[in-house]
Amino acid sequence: MIREETRNRLLFFGTVALAMALTAWWVFGAWIAQSTCCGLSPEWLVIGVSSMAGLNIAVLLSLLVLRTSRGLLALAALQAANAVFGLAASLTSTPAWLLYYAAPALIIQALVVVLLRGRPAHKPAA
Repeated sequence: MIREETRNRLLFFGTVALAMALTAWWVFGAWIAQSTCCGLSPEWLVIGVSSMAGLNIAVLLSLLVLRTSRGLLALAALQAANAVFGLAASLTSTPAWLLYYAAPALIIQALVVVLLRGRPAHKPAA
């Protein structure tokens, strides 16, 4: 049986690994959208993807440095923004945005909720 502390630690590292993968995907998408070979992307999409890539990097770095509940709440809020942006892009551009950006964001958001529910509200007295 896995102890609760070990389970929470593994859940945290798994959530961070998935968030890192999604952040890398945003950065890759921004690089492709800004390249000259893909000049067919609308300008708002290029600006949006670049902005979301920057936000993902900033929140992920703050989560890795702070490792507090605030960092997890920021990650959950960011994943909601990722899902909304993916939904908006899928309605205006192509439905693939739901699969590539919105679905992983919702999975990460669910993991953050599980992680936050597993943490004690206060530290027990020693």
